[in-house]
Amino acid sequence: MGVSRVLHLVRHGQSSWNLEHRVQGAQHEPPLTDLGRSQARAAAAALLDLLGGRPGLLLTSDQQRAVQTAEIIGGALGLRAKPTPLLREQGWGLLEGLTTKAAMAELADVDLSSPDFRWAGGESTTDVLSRVVELLGSATITDLPAGTEIILVSHGDTIRVLMTHLLGESLAEAPWRQFENGSVTTTRYHH
Repeated sequence: MGVSRVLHLVRHGQSSWNLEHRVQGAQHEPPLTDLGRSQARAAAAALLDLLGGRPGLLLTSDQQRAVQTAEIIGGALGLRAKPTPLLREQGWGLLEGLTTKAAMAELADVDLSSPDFRWAGGESTTDVLSRVVELLGSATITDLPAGTEIILVSHGDTIRVLMTHLLGESLAEAPWRQFENGSVTTTRYHH
């Protein structure tokens, strides 16, 4: 029959590259801004209310902006954040570091709806889906006691791909979903 799990998906707080409108992708370095730290504290407060004292597992992307967000959340919840590369942002290859405007100009003639599209050293959304499915099927999650709620601190594109999977939608046909910096999205899934 399987086990039902509650997932709390948290997008990292604003990073310096979010502020500069730069493509971050697989880059580890952009740190949180003051606003980003404030957004992480607000996410922690929301999670305190949602968890209501129940036990939780806190997993985070190993990229700096997510780790910093998870450390703030973990401090508030009394949880230690466990980093994993499986929650990293979608890699955008040679587009990383460019402004969003410059990156969109590079992609002007590209069909971005294709789940297998990769840009010069980057990842496709199919690649990202493989990573998040691997995480959901790992012993880190499947061996948890019943009732353990899971907090995943990640990135906008990765959360979008994960939500598409959890809702049973096609990567090519899923509607665009925007996840704001510091947002908490709670969902349930069965495994």
